[in-house]
Amino acid sequence: MHAEVLLKKILDAAGARDRGYVLTLGREGLGEVPDELRTAHGTWHVVHPTSELDLRHTLWKAGGGAVVAVLPETLADGLAVDLVRRSLSGRIIALEPVDILSTVLGVPVHGLEDDSIQELALQHVEQLRAAIGQRTLPTVIDRRLLDELLLDVCVGARIRQVDSAGVLLAEWLRKPPTWSPEVTKLVERNLPRLLGPEGRLLAWALEAGGERVLEELVVRGLLLAIPADELPASVWGSELDKAKGSRTVDLSDEGALRTTIAGIAVDAMDALEAHAHRYLEAAQSIGRKILTPSVLGRSVHLPLGLENRCHALVTRIREGENIGSEDIEWLRRHRSAALMRSEIALLEEMARLARWLHPDESPPASTVLDAVRQYQRDGAFADLAASHLSRALGQTGSWHAEARHLLERWEARRNEMNERFASMLAKKYVDTWHAEGVVPLHRVWTEAVFKGESCRRNAGAGGVLLVVLDGCSYPIFVDLLHQLSERHPSIGMAPVGNGDGELRAEGIAALAPLPSITSHARGAIFLGELPQDPWAAELAWRETGERKTDPARFQQNKALGDRSRRLFLKRDLDDGGQALRSAVGDPELDVVAVVFNAVDDLISGHATGVTSRLAPSEIHGFLPALDASFAAGRSVILTADHGHTPFLGKERNVGKGPAARWAQLADGEKAPEGWLEVDVEGLGGPAGRKAFAWKMGSYRGKPHVGFHGGCGLEEMVVPLAWLRPGGVGADLPAWWYGSEVAGDNLDYSGIESQAAKKPRRTRKKSGAVAGQLDLYDARRTTAAIGAKLDPTKLGLPAKALEALDDTAKATLCVLEANGSATSTELSKVQQRSAARVNGYMTKLNRQLFALGVTCFDSEKLPTGEVQYKWTGGGGE
Repeated sequence: MHAEVLLKKILDAAGARDRGYVLTLGREGLGEVPDELRTAHGTWHVVHPTSELDLRHTLWKAGGGAVVAVLPETLADGLAVDLVRRSLSGRIIALEPVDILSTVLGVPVHGLEDDSIQELALQHVEQLRAAIGQRTLPTVIDRRLLDELLLDVCVGARIRQVDSAGVLLAEWLRKPPTWSPEVTKLVERNLPRLLGPEGRLLAWALEAGGERVLEELVVRGLLLAIPADELPASVWGSELDKAKGSRTVDLSDEGALRTTIAGIAVDAMDALEAHAHRYLEAAQSIGRKILTPSVLGRSVHLPLGLENRCHALVTRIREGENIGSEDIEWLRRHRSAALMRSEIALLEEMARLARWLHPDESPPASTVLDAVRQYQRDGAFADLAASHLSRALGQTGSWHAEARHLLERWEARRNEMNERFASMLAKKYVDTWHAEGVVPLHRVWTEAVFKGESCRRNAGAGGVLLVVLDGCSYPIFVDLLHQLSERHPSIGMAPVGNGDGELRAEGIAALAPLPSITSHARGAIFLGELPQDPWAAELAWRETGERKTDPARFQQNKALGDRSRRLFLKRDLDDGGQALRSAVGDPELDVVAVVFNAVDDLISGHATGVTSRLAPSEIHGFLPALDASFAAGRSVILTADHGHTPFLGKERNVGKGPAARWAQLADGEKAPEGWLEVDVEGLGGPAGRKAFAWKMGSYRGKPHVGFHGGCGLEEMVVPLAWLRPGGVGADLPAWWYGSEVAGDNLDYSGIESQAAKKPRRTRKKSGAVAGQLDLYDARRTTAAIGAKLDPTKLGLPAKALEALDDTAKATLCVLEANGSATSTELSKVQQRSAARVNGYMTKLNRQLFALGVTCFDSEKLPTGEVQYKWTGGGGE
């Protein structure tokens, strides 16, 4: 339809009526011309001659009739003068591009002086018309709107929608553009308007060399992103050096230019994802030649920077410096962290154990209770850290010598603790074992389960379930408890006051008897007193003794009085724990006890080359039994018959013998090195002198994953704790995560360096409505957010709400409003490092627990980050 309109304009321009011929130029935009054109004066025939002879022949046949000849430009340029003069207008009529566009688009077009844009618009006039049809019809099309339309039809609307120039650059690197020169100029002209300084830089790169310069932007930009005040001039390279004085770039300040280039490169790396490797390698190759290792070590993008930083941290550990959690967090946030995941995990465990090994100013324990508490709060976590370090060593071949040295120092320090503890026992075993504040294992019923306030608070009307984890050391208990507290719904300990107003989550101080073997220690639990038994060997006891002796002792337990009871051993759980779940739900049963052998089965094996971590879900029937007990209102208390010492190498073998960690001594015989003679004062066992191992890993007989029977803290200090839904894990020592501030001699500005603070094009957003909660609004203070907390949603009395500080209120407000939040998100609210959020949330959970309310739960995401979920609150 628009072709007819254009032809009529041509006829009007020629003053045509009903005879003669009109010559017009067949240019882009004229569209598909009809064969006939009807006007008020008559019908005109439209022809398309291909040569001058063809035109003369057509005019001769027409005999002076009405003809419109649409000529190609090649024919029009060399057409004979007589043909032109005899036409109605005496010239070849060509409509202006503006007229064509205005007619085709149906909207007046203004400001179209650029010949290249005119040609481009005419070439895509049909697409422009379609694009106009998808918009609200404008009153006029100016140069800017025409550019937008041309970008949409020639390049795609994506170029006007990207969030940053780096994303656009990544797309061009993945699929280099194949535009015509006219389209390239169109893009170059519009990039500054669309993307600001970054757009000017991209426009310059397209103009300066296209794909080659675009690649240089990324490669050199990664080097310029290194947070160093002074970089050598060679970092810029010959191509980017030209940008310094370019009018297109228009960034005269070298610092601003560096920031812009680095920002584009970093954004491009994010967008390139798996395709980024080649550019990282190229940048690293250049960096090796022109930068020092110390400068490269500051890069948060180059793999070599990560390697250098890791080696620097290992050096600091070797020299005895403390490495805090922020140092490890820097490594995890590095772009190449995935390539060194195992090495970073090893470094984290090395740093953790090194912090424990840092000189301790606290005095050695002077009493048994102090020794037990010191181990529960500190030494057991060191054992756990050493176990994690041993496991991490098996995942990488890096830094084994340094890690082994740390483990040797850990073993030496722990042996000092064990030797002091063993010396206390040797002075007067019975009195020491029954020291004030310590629960001997045979008194677990009278001094823990049914003792005063503890009994009334924890052992309710639903009865009690006693869980015995055979062979579970305190470090394994801490690890299992941590995993239980992260599941949903969480299970953990109930924090209690320690007399000075501070809440602590830790087990009751409890000790297994000597020797710390199953037949003797478990018998003490179920009999309620220390049995006068022969101290049967482990293998013989597991195969013949426990099925007969344990149930009999449990029935004879005088501490239980007339309470109804039932005991479940390993073979009683062959039905998947169904009978156990039925028993804990039976209101007629006052006491239910169950033994889970998962830990003892693990340590009694010979797979000393396997470092395993036990999960609660791997203990057959354990979690269902806990859930069934809580559902039935039955209280749960967990303990173990003994702990164990780990296998540390065959060189610690001290000979042959039926028992791994205790031995009878003949007259005049000395105890082996790392063993100590202890007089158990007739409390069971064969007559005569006896020696017990205090040295970690020392054993007799064949090697096993773990050993027990000795007098080491890891064997005798057993877990004893009430479990409950919504409880928390054990208190972590301060050194577990380390200081919040990174080492002074390492530059951490690379995480948010000046080069990374790039100008970014962002879309305008409506401002927050007054009172509207914004999880990511860093401008709001914790007090402002906390003030919005509605106490009725927490189920707390007003005085309880007053006990919470502004940070706690702000945290709960965010969780309640959003349903969940990760530790990274909460770090912005709490204004603290993400690595410190988990510790704060544990303390907050304890505080809420003491106030009688549980408001949130936690779970570990596949990424390793902890997510906190709002559970609706409510008092207990």
